[in-house]
Amino acid sequence: SAQVASASDVPAASPMDVAIEALRARDARLSVARTADGTLCFLSGRLSEASPLPPVERAKAFLRGNLAVWGLGDLDRDLAVDTEASVLSPDDAQTTHVSFRQVLSGVPFLRHDLSVHMDRHGVVTAVSGEIDVRAVGLTVDPRPAVSAEKAVEIVKLSAGKSLAKAPAPVLVSVRAADGAHLAWAMCATSLEGMFSREYVVDAHDGGILAVTDQASSEIAIGVTPLGNVVEMEAL
Repeated sequence: SAQVASASDVPAASPMDVAIEALRARDARLSVARTADGTLCFLSGRLSEASPLPPVERAKAFLRGNLAVWGLGDLDRDLAVDTEASVLSPDDAQTTHVSFRQVLSGVPFLRHDLSVHMDRHGVVTAVSGEIDVRAVGLTVDPRPAVSAEKAVEIVKLSAGKSLAKAPAPVLVSVRAADGAHLAWAMCATSLEGMFSREYVVDAHDGGILAVTDQASSEIAIGVTPLGNVVEMEAL
């Protein structure tokens, strides 16, 4: 005889899925896109009502009311406005765009951000970008023990070749298998042009956390690349 599944056999919807369905109730044409590993990377539709608030405050209000969609806990703790990447005056399409960086202890989290896109009426029409849910709530000591200059020397020693120009380190936070790290991220290109790699150096102990080949997106020296959807493993 046919087996009838009980309610207990049906997987419970995650808080993120429930929050997305709440947005779908506002607009049945809601479009949702995810990366290969299931990370939410794009939403589009009529995601909010019109608002007279300035763009940044409008974007913050929308995200604060929909934190669960991205697995965020506290807007002010988990995100920071990226003013350089934001377009606060209407563009040719009469839309504004407010960009946010994911942060740990106030330090930008490498390669994770959100952009809120709004039409001329202040309606949120799309949100693009990715959040590392597993990093939400993690903390780092934001005070580097390894200087930027020392991190560059570590990279030069690891590269073993003359570099076309001195790398420009940027202080970031990253997540490894053993937790969150404060790190220096920089790109190094060989003088001969044989490689261009992104190095991530621990800002507390000087260890190289990851190296990514920029040209081919291949792993350069046996560590996992710091992509949006791939967990970084420490050496």
